[in-house]
Amino acid sequence: MKDQSLCIIECKTGELLKYSSSGSDLIYEIAGIKSQLQALRVKTYLATTSDKVKDEEGIVKEDILIRSKVYDCDIIPAWEIRNLAGLYLSKDKSLSGKVFKTFFENKVRSS
Repeated sequence: MKDQSLCIIECKTGELLKYSSSGSDLIYEIAGIKSQLQALRVKTYLATTSDKVKDEEGIVKEDILIRSKVYDCDIIPAWEIRNLAGLYLSKDKSLSGKVFKTFFENKVRSS
């Protein structure tokens, strides 16, 4: 909960291809969960360790970004998860700030 809002983080590892060729159909599943809650403010995130979400340039694929914007679902890709894990393991004091930026400041994600 943040500011009387509910945040849902769907975590998927590895193989996203069972959802679609790019994994973008998974966002529909997350949107379905969100709509069932019938809450006023629900923010959803897809955290994935799969590199299938990025294109050749290291940016989240266009079709996934488009769907994520339509359904207000932010993508947290593998390279950001690895960065947060590294900060946690090293007991870095900047971790809380990085978590805030990762989950509450939307941006185009590139590795």
